[in-house]
Amino acid sequence: MASYFRDPTLVELLSDPLTHAVMRADHVNPQELENLLRDLARRRADSLANASSGQRFCQRRSSAPL
Repeated sequence: MASYFRDPTLVELLSDPLTHAVMRADHVNPQELENLLRDLARRRADSLANASSGQRFCQRRSSAPL
């Protein structure tokens, strides 16, 4: 008999009571974490959209004279 395992989604993880307990112990603000994750997801989506349209964002670092 085959069994399959899938990783939980972020929604599932963030709604888990054990996750809440660990976040409380670590003084993690759930709203700040949600905002951080939403911002990260938005920036990643923007980056992927730009990459698929051929745009590349490379920043040159100015080098100090030797």
